[in-house]
Amino acid sequence: MNTYRIALISMSDFEHLPPGGEVQLLHNLLGQAPPAHISLSLLGMSFSENMPEGMWHEIKIGENTYPFFPLCRVLKSKEKTRIPFRLRMVAGIRKYYKKAALADFDAIYVQAPETVLPLKKYRGKIALHVHTDPDQTLRISRFPLFRLPIFQALYTKRIEGGIDRADRIIWSADAIKKNYTGIRPTAAASINAKSVVVHASYDPGMIPGIAPMEFDGDVTYFITVGRLAKGKRVDRLIKAFALFLEKHPETNAGFIVCGGGEELENLKSLAVSLNVADKVHFTGDIGRPALAACLQHSRVFLFASASETMSLVVLESLYMGVPVVTSNVGDLHAAVKDGETGFVLDDPSPENYLAAVSQILSRPASEWSEKCRAMAECYSPARMNASVCEQLTIMLEQKPL
Repeated sequence: MNTYRIALISMSDFEHLPPGGEVQLLHNLLGQAPPAHISLSLLGMSFSENMPEGMWHEIKIGENTYPFFPLCRVLKSKEKTRIPFRLRMVAGIRKYYKKAALADFDAIYVQAPETVLPLKKYRGKIALHVHTDPDQTLRISRFPLFRLPIFQALYTKRIEGGIDRADRIIWSADAIKKNYTGIRPTAAASINAKSVVVHASYDPGMIPGIAPMEFDGDVTYFITVGRLAKGKRVDRLIKAFALFLEKHPETNAGFIVCGGGEELENLKSLAVSLNVADKVHFTGDIGRPALAACLQHSRVFLFASASETMSLVVLESLYMGVPVVTSNVGDLHAAVKDGETGFVLDDPSPENYLAAVSQILSRPASEWSEKCRAMAECYSPARMNASVCEQLTIMLEQKPL
């Protein structure tokens, strides 16, 4: 078999920043050694004084070492960034196209459709991994200017161009692919012909360690994990928790909310107004060992996101043996099976969360944990790595799907 050199381009440092599911997905993917016929080089962003842009370095992910070329460097936190990362990356690809010798790679594997645009000179194969709804990016942008209709229209055209140029499209969820092709019905046939779905994986390094809070063995803990943004709808979960306490005063319960974000103060105020502030524990952003410890001590994972693919935190909850009650978004229904690994709610109202949680608590935790862990193994990092590398190989060898 031929040996292929592939450049993987991501708006991240592939290890920690910016916080979010895409970085963790890449870390899980690259923590597994690629097959012998694939050689990966990483191009992304540097957040370190010790790793300047415009030159090759080495980074270690798991037990694997990769060449790493920062296309831009950001030394301020994401919250203070005035220039969107996407614009920085597009500019960096153009600036360092020759220096990074991108033309010499057999294929380029990108994680965002707009990064295809500065690759017009490239004549090799391009694989695009779509992690979330492409049309959502500007709708939820932190930059008000880019939420204006004129910018959304321009951005949509750029997204279409990137998707049309790609030789292979790897979607993180079938629901996202169906939604996108539904918006572009005239292009659906050509998009489907080069599309595959590869779901995310859990983090195999979820080993409980030091937690940010003390756990009381007499408390039944609920938990949610994620950025505290409006789209995550954590307010619904706090209302559902308050309703549970009202209907089950005999149960000593607590709600762990892991994550930080712009809605933190509003959510704290909501907990106060519902008289549950003493039972809702906001941990802020925490490390993986602490998150694993929080999951280990929790009985139910609650999730209410308005938009999702195959959520990493849901898979990690299942991996830790914790059943999930979630809104019906993305492909979560594939991993969360009603009555087996949790419940999927078509109507994520507080009343429906209450009913689902009550069913879970009516059965011993062990009845749920075994099935949850078995389901998680269908989404292992090794499986994800093998699936992605297989698709890259098929694309390079020009075999039909």
